[in-house]
Amino acid sequence: MQGTDTHCGKHHKTYVDNLNKFSVSTEFADMPLIAILRATAGRPDKASLNHKIDRAFGGVDACKKELSAAAVEEFGIG
Repeated sequence: MQGTDTHCGKHHKTYVDNLNKFSVSTEFADMPLIAILRATAGRPDKASLNHKIDRAFGGVDACKKELSAAAVEEFGIG
């Protein structure tokens, strides 16, 4: 199982690196993820993702379908 752990660890590192990159020069730069979630939950001025999903995919359901299709194509069913 070490291969799976290494694979997942690389994905996790990428997610953390991207969060750190996108939060540079913002009020969230030095905050842990849970603090960022608490600080932004329910704040309309921080809720631009839904708008971007609607514009790019036509809605959350369409986004889920496209992500699922891309995942199956990339990684297979198993």
